[in-house]
Amino acid sequence: MTNLKKVLLTSAALAMFSGAAFAGGNGNESFTKQDGKRNELTIYQDQASSSEVGSVGRAALQEGSDNTLTIDQDGNDQKVGAADGRFKQDGYKNSADIKQTGNGNNVRTVLQESGSFFGYAGNNKLSVNQSGNGNIVEDVHQKNNSFMGTNTASITQSMSNNVVAKVEQYGNSNGLTITQGGSDGNRINSTYQANYGGAGNELTIAQTGNSNVVDSVYQGNTFGSKNTAKMTFSGDRNGSNGEFNIAGFKSAFGDGNDVSQFGYGNKLDVTVTGNENMFGFDQSGSDNEIVASISGSLNETAITQYDRSQKANVTVNGDNNDVGVFQTGFKNTANVGVGTISGASYNNTAVVTQVGSFNVSNVNQ
Repeated sequence: MTNLKKVLLTSAALAMFSGAAFAGGNGNESFTKQDGKRNELTIYQDQASSSEVGSVGRAALQEGSDNTLTIDQDGNDQKVGAADGRFKQDGYKNSADIKQTGNGNNVRTVLQESGSFFGYAGNNKLSVNQSGNGNIVEDVHQKNNSFMGTNTASITQSMSNNVVAKVEQYGNSNGLTITQGGSDGNRINSTYQANYGGAGNELTIAQTGNSNVVDSVYQGNTFGSKNTAKMTFSGDRNGSNGEFNIAGFKSAFGDGNDVSQFGYGNKLDVTVTGNENMFGFDQSGSDNEIVASISGSLNETAITQYDRSQKANVTVNGDNNDVGVFQTGFKNTANVGVGTISGASYNNTAVVTQVGSFNVSNVNQ
């Protein structure tokens, strides 16, 4: 049974269309509250600008289970969750699909919460697709307190100067995919995944273009699950605008991007294609592994691995590249290969430091 509790548009006073609300023009506001099971709501704001879904005093809320909310905004300067806590799904097996087409659009705040600690499987699902320039996903928060629950989020941004400011996931199985492509100047400020002991954390990041930045990525585990991250970068001057001191890694990566994995079953797969890119990767605790492939010139890569079964395999093709690897504690292995497809490479630097336990280092230049 589908329950449509309330759909209000300030430009149209009241609209109820079997779970669909339509608005055209500028400055529209949509807000709703749905309670119960299997609610479905679709909101269209078409050929508009400065419209909002979920604003101060006018929240967009779904409470219950198996609820679905779809938002489609076409225009500039549109907002979803225009104020803190104004876009929220609370319950089990809820999903939200947000699409924004245009420039300067903002997914301001999205909150999905589900499940008690010993409750039913509460699966949160979120999809955000932004097409245009200067769009931002400002704050996404998914929290799942069920032993069997999952959080999944997919964010896709096309064109240039787009930002994913903050994504946080808490639960037993977290999955996050961020794709930024098409042009230049895109940025991921912070992603945070905390796992309580279920299937683990999975992260996929892909950036295409120039001068793109990933500031901070964190994956943490409490009870022996896995952290898995796959990252692909294609273009020039990606990672950071800073400058490493590669020999000392500038006190944990300095101004470069920082990707961190803490605890149990860590695995990081990185592919970088382009020039003048700068990346730092940190793994602490348990079964650590990094596989990095870097093609281009004037790239800098720093890797630190602490405690347990570390392994770093780094392949660099190009000239004037710097690679630093620091490993301490237990089974350390570092394999660094520097060359080009034709077999010749110039002015590359590789620094490997290993402290404690079964150290093995192979550097080929």
